[in-house]
Order: sequence, then structure tokens, then C-alpha cells
Amino acid sequence: MFSGWWRAASAVTLLPAEALDVRRRAFSRGNVGSTIAGIALCLIAAFMVLGFAQVGSFSIAALIALAIGAGIPGAAGAALLLDLKRRKHLTERKSALRRQTIESEILRLAARSENKLTVIEVVSDLAISPEEASSVLDSLAARELAELQVTDSGVLVYDFRDLRHLSEKDSATGLLDA
Repeated sequence: MFSGWWRAASAVTLLPAEALDVRRRAFSRGNVGSTIAGIALCLIAAFMVLGFAQVGSFSIAALIALAIGAGIPGAAGAALLLDLKRRKHLTERKSALRRQTIESEILRLAARSENKLTVIEVVSDLAISPEEASSVLDSLAARELAELQVTDSGVLVYDFRDLRHLSEKDSATGLLDA
């Protein structure tokens, strides 16, 4: 009843990391088919226009036949290709929003965990893969929101030093008021 991509998209609410991979694979297969179909329809429309140009008959009936024979496949092909672009943009936007949400949750978790986190703590609390947790934590460290530290046993600890100073924000003054 439902196509494969719909089942994959609805599975995202069950297992976030694994279902997202399934969803990406389902969309990529659909994208290839839609791309091929869109290009094929545009080529059919182009061949119809070329054939019409070679015939040289410009009667009303011939123009109507051209509009039907080339216009419909051309419009359908263009619609498929434009829909692919829209879906790609939507997928990229969802991915960026997901990453921002994970970053926000990591900062909240750090505030509750004395401003220091390990990858394992993030994985267990947010139910994301270790690779994704490490990637997001490294991204926060690269943007200087966290400092990477190493314990004596070699465990990487991300220290969110700015969170320590949140209580000072009430006593903040203007830059030029010093």
C-alpha cells in the first residue's frame, strides 16, 4: 500500500540513528529513478520539438499536437527534476536541524553534568551513535564551545568552560562602560 520510502520515513520516530540511514538509502534510490525519469521526459520533449521543427508545418492542429506531445512530457520532466531539488533542500534542512538539536541537548546535558562530558555519556543520554556523538562534540570543540581534555587513563573529556560562568551574566556590564 505504501511505498518503501514512506515506511522508512515513518521509522525515524522509532530508532533515530538507524532509521535515518534507512531513510537516506530509500530516498537515494528514489532520487536516481526520478532523475532518470525526469531527464528522459525532457529528452522526449526535446526530440518532439526537433521533429516538429523539421516538419515545418505550423498549422493550429500541429501546434496543439506539439503542445500535447512535447509540452506534457517536458513539463512532467521539469516537475520531477524540480521536486528532486526541493526534496534535497528539505533533507539538508532536516539534517541541519537535527544536528542543531543534538548540539543543544549536549549543552543541556553538560550543564547538568558539571560542565564535563564524555562520548559515552552523550551516547547513553541522547541515544545516538558513538560516531555521531564524537562528531558533534568535536564540532563544538572546534568552534571553541568546549575544550578537549584527556584523563590519566586516556578517556577524552569535553569541558564546557563557558557554562561555569552563566551565573555571572546578571552582573555583566557594557563593553564601553568599563
